[in-house]
Amino acid sequence: MPENISDSVKTIAGEFDELAGDSAQAAQDTVSGFFESIRNIDPKDWIVAISVVIGGFILGIILEIFIIRGLRRMAKSTKWEWDDVLIGSFKRAFVIWFTIIGLYIALHVTISFNEVVENTVQKIIVALLILSVTIIVARAASGFVKLYSRSTEGGIPATSLFSNIASLIILIAGIIIILQNLGVSITPMITALGIGGLAVALALQDTLSNLFAGFQIIISKQVRAGDFVSLEAGEEGYVTDVKWRNTTIRSLRSTRVYIVPNSKVASSIVTNYSMPRKHIWIRIYVGVHYESDLDQVEKVAMEVATEVIQEYYPKDFVFKPVVRFKEFGDSAISFSARLPVKQYIDQYKIRSEFIKRLHKRFNKEGIEIPYPIRNIYVRKEGDVGKADEE
Repeated sequence: MPENISDSVKTIAGEFDELAGDSAQAAQDTVSGFFESIRNIDPKDWIVAISVVIGGFILGIILEIFIIRGLRRMAKSTKWEWDDVLIGSFKRAFVIWFTIIGLYIALHVTISFNEVVENTVQKIIVALLILSVTIIVARAASGFVKLYSRSTEGGIPATSLFSNIASLIILIAGIIIILQNLGVSITPMITALGIGGLAVALALQDTLSNLFAGFQIIISKQVRAGDFVSLEAGEEGYVTDVKWRNTTIRSLRSTRVYIVPNSKVASSIVTNYSMPRKHIWIRIYVGVHYESDLDQVEKVAMEVATEVIQEYYPKDFVFKPVVRFKEFGDSAISFSARLPVKQYIDQYKIRSEFIKRLHKRFNKEGIEIPYPIRNIYVRKEGDVGKADEE
């Protein structure tokens, strides 16, 4: 077994040496031919070549303005969102393409090189064209994944991890095509990566741990983009994204952003206030005097709570507030008002508004909110003895 591995390593090393030697010799021939051709070029040809490249660049800008912007205006007038993503992926494409076309014309028509240089230049131009198309396809794939994740309930979670993976797959495929076009054999590279995979895995242990933790977070759907969460360490806020290495959490007041490694999120206790539903109930405790009419107290509290909820959620919120008496306290009869809120952040405004309006209504209706009272009875020493004799 060790001999087989050793033979494989020697074979791969030999292939790399042979490939490196051929590549070095080809590069040396190309560079020497290129500089030799440059010395024989008329300065007027250089001016024409540069003018052709600049002309292609300007033509690309003009087409970008008239075609892409016109298509964007047409796409905005439709309700179909996929055309916006498709057109957006062609941003600056015409500028790049027509610049490449200008470069091709300049190097093949106005300037003459020897055969080796021309073949190399042609391969480079084709590689640039393939790279530009690859970037456009990667943009479109990423945009389609993001749009699909937003438009489907329970489908792909709306995080950048899946869209980045889609882009990465397209870019890797494009790079492989470019290498094959340049005559570079990828077989030795793949073999070397297979043998060195263990070393790479050990070197990227933390990165891979966070990557798989990110997959676990997304697939489990227990923490989603847009959820309001609180971590065991005390950080709380809205989850904005789950990336390769970390989860981004925006604080409640948007004053800071927490960047937490995915492995920490996966291993810690997380309180998700947006599950199983985004709406929550807040409880506000109030005390009234013992001589108050409790039916009137309940009626006034319900009216105030309903008024506040309907003002904040005038249309589509079906949950109603609840008022329940709780206990006989030392100086007051206490009750709780439970108010529904759509989002975690809404509770502060609604709580404040309810307390202000309830206090105002209680004063208007003559309902007293008592101060804490303690009645202390002091008996004299003679009274204590008299009480004992009795």
